[in-house]
Amino acid sequence: MKNNTIPEENPQLNMIPERCCCPLHCKILEAIEEIRIEVRQKYANEMGQEEWLDSLEVSQLLHVSIRTITNMRNNGLLKYSQFGRKYYYLKSDIMEILKDNYMLNKIGYFKQKR
Repeated sequence: MKNNTIPEENPQLNMIPERCCCPLHCKILEAIEEIRIEVRQKYANEMGQEEWLDSLEVSQLLHVSIRTITNMRNNGLLKYSQFGRKYYYLKSDIMEILKDNYMLNKIGYFKQKR
């Protein structure tokens, strides 16, 4: 029977030393980490699970402060999930907000005045 859950994270696999003994070793560890992240994201997407972002990741994605994210959440502009004192947001919800607020420039808006 096929297991339909994402495997648990192994903390030992996430440990990339701050300083490596040699450049080749460091490059190999970085490549392994990139592959691990890519496989995990692909597996999550195939399982229909969406990516969750914390407030810092959302603020970096939208290029706003964490306080702005807090205000947007408090004003009902952002859907969220809370676990303890930490807030999480679905990446698809953030992308939907960006699409809903997408504006096209009017033709000729940037034309120079004569």
